[in-house]
Amino acid sequence: MAGDANYNSVSLLLHGNGSDGSTTVTDNSPSPKTVTAVGNARIRTAQSKFGGSSLYCDGSGDYFSLTGVSFGTGVFTVEGWVYIVATGKTNALIDTRNADMTTSGFVVYVRSTTNKLTVGTGNPFVATEGATTVTTGWHHLALVRTGGNFYSYLDGVLEATVANSATLSNTSWRIGNSWDASANGEVYIDDLRVTSGVARYTSNFTPPARAFPDGLGEVEGVVRDSAGALCSRTVRAYRRDTGALAGSAVSDATTGAYRIGTPTLDEVSVIALDNATSGTYYNDQVIRVIPT
Repeated sequence: MAGDANYNSVSLLLHGNGSDGSTTVTDNSPSPKTVTAVGNARIRTAQSKFGGSSLYCDGSGDYFSLTGVSFGTGVFTVEGWVYIVATGKTNALIDTRNADMTTSGFVVYVRSTTNKLTVGTGNPFVATEGATTVTTGWHHLALVRTGGNFYSYLDGVLEATVANSATLSNTSWRIGNSWDASANGEVYIDDLRVTSGVARYTSNFTPPARAFPDGLGEVEGVVRDSAGALCSRTVRAYRRDTGALAGSAVSDATTGAYRIGTPTLDEVSVIALDNATSGTYYNDQVIRVIPT
């Protein structure tokens, strides 16, 4: 996967990366939102699809909240990976309604009574189920609105089509929990991405095999020390036209691999540093790269 050509339309991008137990959640979208951990919601390393950690909700009233994203009558795509710990629970990805469910929004979840991917809309509430019984483990869930319809996908396969052209005005969301569920389940969520104005999927697709990109372009490679051994170093990419920092990453200690999302497809200089504090150049390793 190269960079994301629709990155500038991304409204929310949560990789769920961080240390075990942390409540600090980073939004890697172009306009980062503040994400608040409520109750016992936190980052856990017990399960992850990518990156070694994920967002965790234990099902006892905890969730992640945010404001600042709404769709109106527009096109959008909401997608993410959900780890189902146990069936027979309401395993929610996201709920964009308000507390009394009077604001037009939607909820995407696996229904407790049927264990099927469900899209809930409207007031009064209408739940539309897919056809497939969802098992425990990791699953990719996606909801796309385009052409006046919702399309729900489970692991890349179309599950249901729901007519919906309503104005979706609520901007207060909860992640990993639904407002009205009486049996919320324990879930892990990884790589949650919201794209406004773009229908990313209009037919069956293959779910992504790696984390979503953090920019229009990407540069990647490996870092070796002076003895040729793969190592962990801070790696930074700078725009060659302005000298501005385009992105940074820490290479993996075992594989030496790094991947940096860039806001541009213009050529960048990639520099490996011995650490993030001193900024000392490591082994004078500077390469010029055109992001893909």
